[in-house]
Amino acid sequence: MIRLASLLTEISLASVSPYATQFVWSKPHTEDEIWECDFAAASQPIKMVMHRWRTPIPHFEYEYQFAFFTRGQDDRGWSTASGNTSASGAVNVLALLKTVALAIRDFADQTPDCDVIDITGADAAYEKGEQKSRIYQDLFRANGMNVGFAMKEYGGKLYLIRTGIRGRTADATGVRDV
Repeated sequence: MIRLASLLTEISLASVSPYATQFVWSKPHTEDEIWECDFAAASQPIKMVMHRWRTPIPHFEYEYQFAFFTRGQDDRGWSTASGNTSASGAVNVLALLKTVALAIRDFADQTPDCDVIDITGADAAYEKGEQKSRIYQDLFRANGMNVGFAMKEYGGKLYLIRTGIRGRTADATGVRDV
């Protein structure tokens, strides 16, 4: 069994090659605030999704919620559950996580109003979801992918929140940057 502590010592992933480094985000339904990006990891289809909606975080209007899905064991539906994936054993988890982190950053860099991104780990097993969140947190920090963003926990979720002049956070005066 791989212990989280040993995994985190290697989390910079400098020697791990991602499955993809270029991402094409599309909005399949113009009426929805959902963007998707697909890629293959060891011949397994992976679907990444960014969903924009109103946020409960003070001083921000919208957030983007990130999720990625693998094919379920039945090869028909999509799943975030580690126990319900046809990719189990076929996909290098570290390469997958590095790819996902690069894709999140790519989306943030391409999308001017992407100031808040919910990167909370999701899994049917609560503990696995928490473990994914901790891995994302350390992965972003160790690889400098949170530059220009602060990583914050709010309401039991993990967020990347844009900082600096491009962000829309309020300063001590209550005036928001535009």
